[in-house]
Order: sequence, then structure tokens, then C-alpha cells
Amino acid sequence: MPETGAPVTLSRGIAIAELAAARALESRVESDAVRRAAGRPLRTLLERCPLCDEAVTISRSSCCGEVTPIGKLPSEKLVCPACDERFYTFEDTGPDR
Repeated sequence: MPETGAPVTLSRGIAIAELAAARALESRVESDAVRRAAGRPLRTLLERCPLCDEAVTISRSSCCGEVTPIGKLPSEKLVCPACDERFYTFEDTGPDR
């Protein structure tokens, strides 16, 4: 029996955002797999929270249960301050991270 990786769990907000992206692409992208894969990068473009419709923001503040090592800055992330929901964590590319 082939090994499967650990199960992936998505928060409700992320699942809604990615499903909405896949559905929005139905008329333009034929492949189900490509539409599903597009959900993650398209989450970076959210302007409103799919849970509460409040504006999302990019923040370096710790949130959503995040633990930041001493001497490090929290990563930039796309969050809904009203729901405390993190939709995307941007990759740190600076030399001091």
C-alpha cells in the first residue's frame, strides 16, 4: 500500500477562499486540477474576508497563534483583524530574516 502524506487541514476561511477561486475560474480554465491549484496563489489577492466581509490587511504583527523566535520579525501575512484569520503567509526574502 503506498504511503500517503499527513492529512492537510484547511481553516474554514482558507477553504472558502480557495473554493471561490476555483469556481471563479470554471469558465476560463478547463482543468479541475489547475483551478484547484490556483486557489493558493489567488488567496494573496484577497481584499475582503470571505468569513465576515471585513477588509483584510497585510501585517507583521503576531497573530492567529503564531510564535515568533526571539530576535526575529514576524513574517508578513494577509490577515483579517476582525476574525483573527490568517489567509496567507508571505515568504521572507530579506537578509535579516
